[in-house]
Amino acid sequence: MDFHSMLYKISGNETILRFQNILLPIFDGMDKTLYSINIRNTPDYVYHRDLLNVLKEGTPELFRNKMRSHLRQYFDKL
Repeated sequence: MDFHSMLYKISGNETILRFQNILLPIFDGMDKTLYSINIRNTPDYVYHRDLLNVLKEGTPELFRNKMRSHLRQYFDKL
């Protein structure tokens, strides 16, 4: 939560900050069941550090792909 909030604040995008507040209850509820699967132990899990590195050194397309992978666990759960 803190990591994502910081990214949104850095972006200066007030709309995404408000959107985050709308989504927080959904993601909070999902996290309680999601990590019981321990998705982080899968070989293709994308960590926040991976996303930061791609932001620094990668391309927009690579970032989109990594972000998609990072969020896949949520999309699959929905």
